[in-house]
Order: sequence, then structure tokens, then C-alpha cells
Amino acid sequence: MKTKRIVDSVHGNIYIEDKYFDFIDTEWFQRLRRIEQSSIRSIFPCARHDRFSHSIGVFYMGQQINGQIYSEACNNYYKIAKSKKESKKKFDVITNSYLIACLLHDIAHAPFSHSFESYYGDTETLCKKLNKLLDKNEKITFSNDDYDRIKEHEIVSAILIVENFKDKINTEFEADCCLVARMIIGQMYSNDTTTENQIRNCYISLLNGCAVDADRLDYAHRDIWASGYKTASLDFERLISSIYIRKNKDTNKYVVCFSVNVVNEIMSLIQIRKFQVSNVFNHHTILYEQYLFNRAAQRMTECLKDGKEKKLYKIINYDTLRKRDENPNGIQLHFKISRFAYNTITFHMVADEDLLFLMKQTPKNDEYVEWATRNYKMCSLWETEEEFFYRFPKKDKYMGPKDKDVIEKIENTLSKYGFTESEYHVHPHKRKHIDDYPDVYVITETQDVVKYHKYINCTPLPKYSDDYFYYVYVNKVKWKSMEKKVQNRIIKELGSMIIKKCSY
Repeated sequence: MKTKRIVDSVHGNIYIEDKYFDFIDTEWFQRLRRIEQSSIRSIFPCARHDRFSHSIGVFYMGQQINGQIYSEACNNYYKIAKSKKESKKKFDVITNSYLIACLLHDIAHAPFSHSFESYYGDTETLCKKLNKLLDKNEKITFSNDDYDRIKEHEIVSAILIVENFKDKINTEFEADCCLVARMIIGQMYSNDTTTENQIRNCYISLLNGCAVDADRLDYAHRDIWASGYKTASLDFERLISSIYIRKNKDTNKYVVCFSVNVVNEIMSLIQIRKFQVSNVFNHHTILYEQYLFNRAAQRMTECLKDGKEKKLYKIINYDTLRKRDENPNGIQLHFKISRFAYNTITFHMVADEDLLFLMKQTPKNDEYVEWATRNYKMCSLWETEEEFFYRFPKKDKYMGPKDKDVIEKIENTLSKYGFTESEYHVHPHKRKHIDDYPDVYVITETQDVVKYHKYINCTPLPKYSDDYFYYVYVNKVKWKSMEKKVQNRIIKELGSMIIKKCSY
């Protein structure tokens, strides 16, 4: 079978069969070259990498994982099939689906990483749209928890794939398009009493859901490479070579598990993820830049003529991803270029540069100028969660849920000390408790499959589904002009509003 070689800066030579270029050489996939992988370049300026290279990298990780577990997982299929030939054929449907899902998992990603994906719409509506495209026997059951968990770009990617590639996937690739969609959104089969569904669920988790999946393995590796920051070291090849699908005797179900000799690698991957979440993705400067960029984008929509709703969903929506023969004119917007004149601008396959172009045309877009020059007008009252908790060290307290009353109290306090509405910004962000122990299984010396936290003899921390941390930004000049004792008084008052008594 003919293959093509892609030289990747992270993984080296990646060999891809020619048939997969039916997906890669499309306008949808090539658009990913112009979608930023992450929004961290404000503090890591060399982190210039895109969703295209990441998608190729996830495909490579998927190849390595599948190559490791293929034989043993296929053997498990013998128990549910009449013959080895039938077993291999049915199992290949799963593995073919897995590789396609790895390649296409980000195909509908919104511009500028995760900054604007919410404008695709609410996940519940998008999930219903996906189900309308599926056959009756393929319908996926969703719960409210699923709507909260699934990311907008994931469900839009699934919709795009089902709507445009279903026949090709099911026939030419001998795969299951519905399973591809499930893998991308991480939606496992609720009926996991059969070996078939258990194996399917294992493969779903190996793209979206497991602590060690193809997506996480690539972006952990790629972000470190591109950004240059130092954190825990990790031998990816050793970790992947120790992945298996085995039956857990406690539940009598097949699960993804790892050899006990890679426990240190698992811990390293968890530490890398913890570092990325706390010190990189939620860095106070990165969050402030995202705030500025969103404000600049909202200011840009004020120049749109059509309709009363001046929202970004006019630009970032599924229609801009449709085929050219279905939507030849793309999205046409009437953009104000002077007091009385408008220009008609056409968008198709919207990418990062499209939003930047419009922001540059927007008059008096102060937020864009501040973002573009990095001449920040505000500073954060605490730069890290560690600094905040150093000031409030009691262990019987934790961050509470996102609360409008808390935000209002913070704003009232800042107003009391002379800060106007334009001179402060309260940024609540959901804290991600990276506690992957319960989702990881290891194979002990006695060949038993046990949960990771039991093997290393630790108790998993409680997870809060609604746990927020607040960054508070104030006008830099005014803050520096205040006396130190006044600054300390403000911080003390704000901290008492933000922290809640622990409920467990």
C-alpha cells in the first residue's frame, strides 16, 4: 500500500497511507494550517504551532497506540465472533475508525484555539443536530453532564464528518462513521455489557477520555517542544509500548491499562498536565490577553450592518465550513468602513487571519491596539493561585462556584476604592483538578488489573464540578499610586469574598 512521508519536528518521519489524503487534501483540513494550536504566545513567543501539525501528530500517536494493542485486543474479539476471519474484519472496523478519528478530531476547530468556539452554539443543540444526521440505529444518547463535558469544536467536527464523509468512511475505509463521531466527542456506549462495546469504549478513551490518549500525548509533547518551557521529562515511546487492553476482574470489563514499569511515566504525564493547566493555560497574562482579544472581537462586530444581533456567531458558525458548491458565496457581511459607507466582505472557511483582518479595519478598537502592542493598561492583583493561597493559607477553605453575587461584591469593593467600571476586570475561570488516578489502570506483578491510585497507595482528591478561581485586574497606574496598606486592605477584602468554606 502506497504511503507518503511527512517530516514532523516533534515525531520525526510520519508515514501516512495515500488514502488518508482524501481527508488531508481538502479545504477543511488545510484550513487547520491557519488555526493557532494554543493561545500562549504572549508569554511563550516561540509557541508557533497550528492545528494541522497537531492533527498529523495525533494520527501518528494513534498509529503507535494501535500498533501496540492491536494483536491482543483483536484476540479478545475471537470470543464474540464465529471465526478469526470474522473477528479480524469486525475489529478492523474499530481500528480504522480510530485512525480516522485521530486525524480528523479537530477538523472544525474555531479560530484562535479555544477562544471563540462557544460561538458555534450550545452543545445540546449541536448534539441534536448530529443525531439528525445519523441513522435510527446509530442515534447517540446524551445526558446533561455530556452537554457540559463535550466541547463545541468536537461536536461540530463530528457533524462535519458525518455530513460530508459518511459514505467514504463506511465503504472505502471500511470503518464506522458513527463510531468516529463518538471517538471525537468522547461519548462511550452506555451498554457496555458486551465485549464488543467494551473494546469500542477502550478505543474511544484512547482518543478522548483516558489520562493517556493520543490527543494528550501529542499536545503535551508538541507544546513543550514549541514553547521551550521545562517540566517533567517523559519517555513517550516507553509509555506507549506498555499500553494494553485487559479485563478488570472487579468489574469483569475490558479496560485500557499499563504495565507497572511505566508508573513513573504516568506520573510524569500527570505532572506535565498539571503544570500546563496551572502555569501555562491559566497564566494571568494569557487570560488577560484572551479577555482583550474577545473584547476587540466584540468591538469589531459593532461595525456589522446586518441585523440587530451583533454577535460573533455571524462569522464563526457551521455555514462557513460548508462545501463551496453548497455555499458558493460563503458568509457575506456588510462591514462599516466609514460613517455612511459599507463594504461587502465574503468569508469561507474562517481562520485566524480573517478575525485579525476585521479587527484592523475597526475604528477606535482600543482593545485590539492594547492586545497588539502588549501595552497593558491593567495588572493582576495576584499573579498565580499559589500567591493567592499564600495570602489565605487555611486548608479548610476552597474556591467556590462561579457566583454572580461574588462578582458583584468584588466590583462594589473596587468601586468603593475609586476604580471605575473601565478600570477593572474580574475574570473567573473554572479550575481543572487534574486527578487522573481513578481513570488509569495498571497491571501488577501478579497480572492483576487495578486502579492506579490503589497501586501507588494514595487517595484521589475530591473533584469539584463547579470550582472557580478569580483573577482580578485593575488599572495599573491607579494601583501603583496607592499606598501599600491600602493595597493590602483591598486584597484582604477581596479574598474573603472569593474563598468559601470547604463543604466536604
